[in-house]
Amino acid sequence: MRGGTLNVNMYFSLILLISSIIMIHIGIFSWKKNKKDIAIAFIPVVIYEMGYAFEILCTNIENVVFWIRVEYIGIVFLPVMWLIFSINFNGHKDKLKKSTLISLCIFSIITLIINYTNDFHHLFYKNIYMNNDGLFPIVEIVKGPWYWVNIAYTYILLIIGFLIFVSAYFKAVYIVRKQLLFLIIAWVIPWISDIIYMLGILPFNLDLCPLAFSFSGIISSFAILNYKLLKLTPIALEKVFSNMLDGVIILDYENNIVNFNNSSKNIIEELKDIEVGEKKIDEIFKEYKELLKAINNNISDEHLLTIKNDEQLRYFKININNIYEKNGDVIGKVLIFNDVTESEQQRKKLSDNLNFLQTLMDAIPNPIFSKNEEGVYNHCNAALTEFLGMRREDFIGKTVNELFENSLAQIHSEYDKNLTDNRGTQVYESKLIHNDGTYHDVIFSKSVVESDYENNKGLVGVVIDITEEKRNKEKINKLLKLKEAMSKIGYLINEITDINDLLQIILNEVINCIDDRSCGSVLLLDEDKNMKIAVAKGYDSQEIKTFSLKLEEHRLRFNDGEKINKTVIFNNIDKFGDIIMLDTIEGEKIRSAMSSPIVINDELYGFLNIDSIYNNIFSENDLELMEYMRNQASIAIIKHKLIEETKYLYRYDKLTNVYNRSYFEQVINKDIYSDSINKNEFLAVVFDLNNLKYVNDNYGHLIGDKLIMTFSEELIKLAGDSDIIGRYGGDEFIGIFFDVEYQTLSNKFEKLIKHFKSNPIIFEDHKIVCSYSYGIANSPRDGAEFAELVKVADGRMYEYKRKEKNTIKLN
Repeated sequence: MRGGTLNVNMYFSLILLISSIIMIHIGIFSWKKNKKDIAIAFIPVVIYEMGYAFEILCTNIENVVFWIRVEYIGIVFLPVMWLIFSINFNGHKDKLKKSTLISLCIFSIITLIINYTNDFHHLFYKNIYMNNDGLFPIVEIVKGPWYWVNIAYTYILLIIGFLIFVSAYFKAVYIVRKQLLFLIIAWVIPWISDIIYMLGILPFNLDLCPLAFSFSGIISSFAILNYKLLKLTPIALEKVFSNMLDGVIILDYENNIVNFNNSSKNIIEELKDIEVGEKKIDEIFKEYKELLKAINNNISDEHLLTIKNDEQLRYFKININNIYEKNGDVIGKVLIFNDVTESEQQRKKLSDNLNFLQTLMDAIPNPIFSKNEEGVYNHCNAALTEFLGMRREDFIGKTVNELFENSLAQIHSEYDKNLTDNRGTQVYESKLIHNDGTYHDVIFSKSVVESDYENNKGLVGVVIDITEEKRNKEKINKLLKLKEAMSKIGYLINEITDINDLLQIILNEVINCIDDRSCGSVLLLDEDKNMKIAVAKGYDSQEIKTFSLKLEEHRLRFNDGEKINKTVIFNNIDKFGDIIMLDTIEGEKIRSAMSSPIVINDELYGFLNIDSIYNNIFSENDLELMEYMRNQASIAIIKHKLIEETKYLYRYDKLTNVYNRSYFEQVINKDIYSDSINKNEFLAVVFDLNNLKYVNDNYGHLIGDKLIMTFSEELIKLAGDSDIIGRYGGDEFIGIFFDVEYQTLSNKFEKLIKHFKSNPIIFEDHKIVCSYSYGIANSPRDGAEFAELVKVADGRMYEYKRKEKNTIKLN
């Protein structure tokens, strides 16, 4: 029985010692965390527990009294230390006066002295003895008057501390209430166990208060380790919470408003009229749909809220943060309202200024941009995005390497580096891809942006599109060159007799003015609507001679079969396998061409073609120049034809195609009677058509003209290459014959007379014979001068006429 009793004592004592060790560890942990009030508050608990652990192991009264006295070192100071802990922990340290603390300690010391001197006055214990009737020997006491005084003193201090914690619990924010709840439970358990002991409710007189403190230690440990109780005291947190300049609203997991601070009341008027827990956040912020959506969807993010207070708009940045359990479950949310009115107004003012600058920039027709010090584009105007054919947001935030092809990007990067290294201003010409996909010639004008400390803050630039200016300048230069070429052609027209020579000159000048790398040709239209190359440049001469193309094929090639009334451009020729084009003399394929119709007197005369081995080489300017040139070419050709026709009429008899009298005499004087010419022997012949007047009168002048034309045609055939034939009058002709004998020539004339007789002109039912008389004079035998020869030949012609009596015989 006694051995079993001792075992119970030991187990109970062991539990108390373990609890003491736990409390020591908590105290050390609190001390290291600079929470000395908590560590000091645990000291009397440890003394009390350890003293009682050894007390219940004792079996004689002397030893029990010793350990009771040890216990009371902790018991008398325990309520004082815990009161101090509750006051300090809940943020009321400034309310505990030093004099009050000294008074409490003096009372505890007096109680301790009375306990230690009880044998002399029995004020604390009237009697003390061992009771061996229970589970194990235990001390029994008869309480004296000061014992009850000490109990009252202890309970008063404990009640004060308890009320402080309860008050803190109801004032605390939701996030720390569980901490306070565990601490209140840890506070109440030993108190309740002491009340049970004092009332003698248990069947044996065992003091469970030290054991209750062991449970309090465990609960306190749980609160400290699980809720970080020692990080910040609830009242201190409540003070921080209440005095925060930012508005704070705490919600539970159902979005009920569980707490809010004073600043939030000043921000949201509705909070002034409600108590904690009365309303959900949805009722307060019902006008702010986006904010409620973020709260209800558990979105942790920042939001800008505009609230109108006292007719004044204020701006608040709201941070929504979730509150998590240890297992990761969301148990609530914290809304923090940061007043950013001043910064937002400054931001809006800055934004207005930036908008003004942006509007000003957008009003400038030239593209403008800026880069930061890292080479990232941060501003541009509408002209630039329109020029590049992209949106502003696709341009801002990109570098030159991300926006442009490598070759252009490298050029711009090198110029930018040179500018930032040397500072100042930079102007250079480059190219940019326009929104139409073509390269435009532009001038960049850039300057470095520097801070007050002369640090590079980036650069700004203006783009000036000079494409049209260069095109116009090029066009003017080409036009001037073409005009100069046409003036040159105009001077040469009088000297050029062969139309092909003129066409070759025109073709060469056009190619030189438009693109001297190109080839070209002039195609002329024949009576069968076939296109043949009259002249060319850059093609094989043998292939030119055999080349032929139907007009319809040419139209189909250049204008989808439609009539070509103006210059047209044809690109990607090499991709059309069914199109036949001559290769250049070097054997390269033609890839693009321009074709201009040449129109003479409203009739298609041919085409002026410019061909290139490069694709898309010809521009709109070239098209306009070709239009100008084809018109000038048509004028030149017409002028040449008029000049040649004038020359012809000046030299030839239009009806007979032989020299007229005036030009005949010029040729004679130039080729025969010039001082520089050796006068060789020749024969002068005078011809006279017989009965021409009779034919005209009886058959009409058309038949008379036919008679003259028939005679001249045969006479031309009879003459040699060096012989000279001319019409001397209405029915008279004259000829100069070289390198022929008198009789031989006479025989030819006689043979021609027989030919005419055998081949008369048929008119209705009549046969009209072309009959003529002739006379021959020899130079120099019959005369040295031309007039002498004509006179001799004329006389012999009349003599021949009389002798032969040649007349036109009518059948």
